[in-house]
Amino acid sequence: MFDSTQRSFHRPAVIAGGLAVFTVYLAAMAPGIFWRDSMEFCLLGHQLDIGHPAGSPTFSLLSKALSFLPLATLAWRANLLSVLGALAAVFLLYRAAVAWLETLRFAAPVPARLFGAVAALGFAFSPAFWSWSEVAEVYSLQAAVLAGLLWMAALAYQAADDYRWPAAIGLLLGLSCGIHMVQILYAPAFGLALCVGSRWRLRWRGLLLMIGFFFLGFAVFAYLPVRSSTGLPYDYGNPETWDAFLAQITGRKYSGVIHHFPWQRIGFDLKSLFSHFWDQLNPVLAVGALIGLGVLAARAPRLALLVILIFFGHLYLYIKDWYRAFGYIPLFLLEALLGGLGLARLGQWATRRGKSGAAGLIAAAALLSAGVAVWGVGRNWAECDRHTHDLAQRHGNGVLASLPTGAILVGFQDALAYNMFYQQLIEKWRPDVRFIHRVWLAYPDELARRFPALRLADYDPNRPGDAQRMLLASAGPGGVYWDYGWETQPLIEPANLTPHGVIYRLAAEPWDGVQTAADRDLWRKYFLTVLNSPLVAPRGYDWTAQEIYSRAFHLRAKLQVDARRWPAAEAEAKLALHIRPDFAEYHSFLGLVYLAEKQYENALAEMDEALQLDSLCAPCYYYRGQLHAALKDRQGSLADYRRSFALQPANLDLAISLAHAYLINGMPAEALSVLAQHRRGNLNRRQWVENLVLTAATYRQLNRCGDVAATLYQLRRLEPGHPAIKRFGQDCGLPVEPTTTEGK
Repeated sequence: MFDSTQRSFHRPAVIAGGLAVFTVYLAAMAPGIFWRDSMEFCLLGHQLDIGHPAGSPTFSLLSKALSFLPLATLAWRANLLSVLGALAAVFLLYRAAVAWLETLRFAAPVPARLFGAVAALGFAFSPAFWSWSEVAEVYSLQAAVLAGLLWMAALAYQAADDYRWPAAIGLLLGLSCGIHMVQILYAPAFGLALCVGSRWRLRWRGLLLMIGFFFLGFAVFAYLPVRSSTGLPYDYGNPETWDAFLAQITGRKYSGVIHHFPWQRIGFDLKSLFSHFWDQLNPVLAVGALIGLGVLAARAPRLALLVILIFFGHLYLYIKDWYRAFGYIPLFLLEALLGGLGLARLGQWATRRGKSGAAGLIAAAALLSAGVAVWGVGRNWAECDRHTHDLAQRHGNGVLASLPTGAILVGFQDALAYNMFYQQLIEKWRPDVRFIHRVWLAYPDELARRFPALRLADYDPNRPGDAQRMLLASAGPGGVYWDYGWETQPLIEPANLTPHGVIYRLAAEPWDGVQTAADRDLWRKYFLTVLNSPLVAPRGYDWTAQEIYSRAFHLRAKLQVDARRWPAAEAEAKLALHIRPDFAEYHSFLGLVYLAEKQYENALAEMDEALQLDSLCAPCYYYRGQLHAALKDRQGSLADYRRSFALQPANLDLAISLAHAYLINGMPAEALSVLAQHRRGNLNRRQWVENLVLTAATYRQLNRCGDVAATLYQLRRLEPGHPAIKRFGQDCGLPVEPTTTEGK
């Protein structure tokens, strides 16, 4: 234990260290809204709104409490919550590391506290954790809860018969699911590690208390249907019915990513993760973590099991499609904890064999704790400093200012929709503009409640193009505008979109491909200054802005392709590559444009470069398959389509191309399987027509003329004059008018 002198020194040192960390974080905190989900989390505390799955009720309530502070703007207060969460995470990680060191007897009290500071300060200034603790997000609070749970786990390990600890851990786990639902995947780790005794004997009382108090904490989710029933401004998923509630808390919309994924991607993402383990913390802590895991497994297998199960529980949710470091922040916290353990054990070993003794170990640990803090701040300040960042604000202001009076703006892409929704709801930039979030388009009753003037008679969100009809009928002279997302869903026809700055205007007739002078003026007036900012430049840290602006050019290029204006498409595609030169899909798309221009060598060069950048790029194989098809290489085309389909089985256009490749390679059964599977998907009108034409061709190749007739009947209802109706009808000797019934 500390003597009185050590105690009097310890408290001021911890307070001074905490103030120093808080000062650095506050200096780097963003002044207002930031990109991505951060803008949504600025909203949640305003009127206790409900966010994207799983709804984040615990976060919402904490954010609401902080929103009462009479300081700055609502966005600033929401960002402050992240800073305070980060400060709590650093302090609790320090306490956890000290508790684990004392439990395992890896260090005396004074060195234990110093090595705990090494772990905490190393994690505090790791780039992913630090940068996403400067803006409104759940990551810092999620890290704080995990650090607190690890601290409590050490105390529970020491007092194995004190069942209050399992109960407290269960309660905190349940509450923390309302911050981020990944926490539920950590529950088995704590249950197995703390409720199983020697010789694997189950401590039933502790386990039942942990489970019971977990559900008590998890009951915070009952807030969602109650709050949703009050008619909120922002109510994601409307979780008022039992089915909608389950869909919200289970993240049903993400099930395709979570449970169905290409196995090939896991190896690629694991390589990224292991490189992150080295990059996020300093090399000393990274090496210490390897030592720490080894000695922990030897000294306390149950605690080692706890760490390993948390690690794999987190991986299950993220490893399928995540390569950015900030998705793995809890794993870097575990790495920092293990690093502190490993360095302390190494110091203990060196003290026993050296001549410096305890005083030398204390001095070395003190220097190391100061060193990791200086290393982290000096190395990562430029990446993590967001105190002058106003790009998201300027971007949203530019979009809203560019719209005519009385316009309708559909926010489909979350990275942009939250931005403008915040500015409309909180800052009230354009009261005359009706902002429709994409989620509401699926619920006619919700649209009627929010926008009584919309013409919703006969509106069916499941009918291809019906949203387009309804919006145009309701718009008036202000017009309808769409941000992103049109390229992946059937609510509107992409051919009817015209570029309007970085968003798109929806018109009644297909676009002729000519860019207007007004559109060019919009770029210069509102968006060029953002685009030219060093934060958006290819080497800038703000990769979200890079993503948004490069994608704007990429989608403009797609519209030019639809209009068969190849030089214009090439110019737009090159601009997208200028912003993100290392993005494989943009290289392959430029190759596709070269293919249309019959520049075959250039096309192949771009596609090969794309696959060198990312050998698991599904669109890259898809586009190269089209190149092989144009070059009459049927086998090469089929091989590339199959590789792409294995990586991206939900892509409807790819499924149609693969089915066509199967058909021309004499494999009608395989073609029919792919087509049947994707006729159950959410197809737009063009995809339905192409699917039906290929289905009819496949049945014709199989000499199943009865099925040809039934398919042509469906095709006639969508596009009565399609030439395939006459061609396949004559092949099968069918009458000009179909004789089949709809139910056949």
